[in-house]
Amino acid sequence: MRTVLTWIIYGPGKLFESYAVASFVFNATAMVLWFLALIYVSILWKKYVDGNCGVLTQYLENVVLGKQSFVLPISGVEKVFERRNGTDSLA
Repeated sequence: MRTVLTWIIYGPGKLFESYAVASFVFNATAMVLWFLALIYVSILWKKYVDGNCGVLTQYLENVVLGKQSFVLPISGVEKVFERRNGTDSLA
């Protein structure tokens, strides 16, 4: 996002340098659109990524502290692991 903002400030806005009003309108519009995109991406991050990272770190902390056993989340991998070792579980 920082690269896009830099491009807005120093990029095509310089095409309108001889036209002060056009330059101002272009830069103002681009900045507003950039802020809207930034807010939208941050909402998506909070909704989908942040919560899942918290769940993952809590799970890993519990595994490291011994409060929970490590279980592979993919059922197909668990079945292959069980067949190779001849055991009924991963533990």
